Order: sequence, then structure tokens, then C-alpha cells
Amino acid sequence: MTIYGIFAIHGVTDLMAWLKAPLFPMFNYVTALLSFLWYGIAFYYHANMHGKEPVEVIVHVLPIFIMFLVSIAIVLEMKWQDGVWTMVTRAYGVLTLGTWFSHVAFMLFVHNKFPGGERSNLDRSDLNNVIFVKAMFGMHLFVNLLITITVYVMVYLVFKLRLGITLKTGLEKTLHEYQHLSLCDSKFDHEGKQFKRMDGHENGPETSPMLLEPEI
Repeated sequence: MTIYGIFAIHGVTDLMAWLKAPLFPMFNYVTALLSFLWYGIAFYYHANMHGKEPVEVIVHVLPIFIMFLVSIAIVLEMKWQDGVWTMVTRAYGVLTLGTWFSHVAFMLFVHNKFPGGERSNLDRSDLNNVIFVKAMFGMHLFVNLLITITVYVMVYLVFKLRLGITLKTGLEKTLHEYQHLSLCDSKFDHEGKQFKRMDGHENGPETSPMLLEPEI
């Protein structure tokens, strides 16, 4: 219950940060970091409780390093909030945790009633099943890596081809600079004049990259 509770608190603080409520600086990052750290610690001790069968132990041990990887990514993201790879790493880790525990639920239990369900027919003491679980976790890592790379390439193509800006320019900016940008925006006004994008900052010697200027 503490895991769910801490993640619920993080969800509230993340929403409050999005609404620009008065919070401590980067407080939503702190709650996210606390959530995943406790996630990993709780699962470590849960997996090492006496009487656990080998399969049940391994399904809880394998994702622990992913939880700590996400925690490290959050710490780095607090330092470099304009970075791309910290966000990509965090997204990859969270995606892997989500797909893995969804799969584990069907391996360990039969979903024939709600809430809860009976134990599945999987022999949790068979070492062959332990090896199978390890192989399946590797498949989750591989497939989710392919998904992450695919999404990354699609975003790159959208920024480069549709919006006319580089991935570095588009993704390393903070979200509020682009919250009014729509993929449906046309490069032409109602009179047919073509517009070009300008790089720079709104108050600096150059204009904002989101401002458009008619080409002469």
C-alpha cells in the first residue's frame, strides 16, 4: 500500500506543478524519485522474504535494477532539465516496468474473477520456469527498446520534416515554450503568404522559435 500511496502523492504533486501551484522547486521530481527508490527497496525485501518460491523471487528481483535506473534518470533530469536522453531513459524504464508487471500478473495468477484470482498452474519451484522468466524479462527489455527507438525516430521526423526544426531545438526546450504549438498549424496564412520559423529567444537579440515571420 505504501508504494501505491507514494505514487498517488507524486501524481498529485505532478498535477499541481503542471497547474503552476505554489510548490517547492522541482518538488514533483523529488516525489518521483522517492516513489521509484521506495519501489525498488520494497521489492528487494519482498523478494527476499522467507518461504518465497524461486519463480516468485525472480519476477520481483529482475525489475529492481530498472527501478534504480529510473531513479538515476530522474536525478540527472533534475540537473539537466533540457536534456533528451534523461527523459528517454526514464520513459524506457517506466515502459519496461509496466509491460513486465502486466505480464507477471498473467503468469502467476488466473484472472477468472475480480478482485483477485487463483494461482496459475505454473510450477513456481521449477528451475526451468525460472530460466523461462529470465528469458521473458530479456524479451521485455528488447521489445521495449525497439518501441522506444521507433517513437524517438517518429518524433525526430515530425520535428524535422513537419515542423522544420531540429530534434535538439525541439526537445531540449522546456515544455511551456511549446505548449501552444500545434501540428495542425499551417505554414501559410489565410492570404497564402508563406511563413518561416526563426530560432532564438523571445527577449534576446533573436526572436522566439515559435514566432513566424512572412518571407519577403
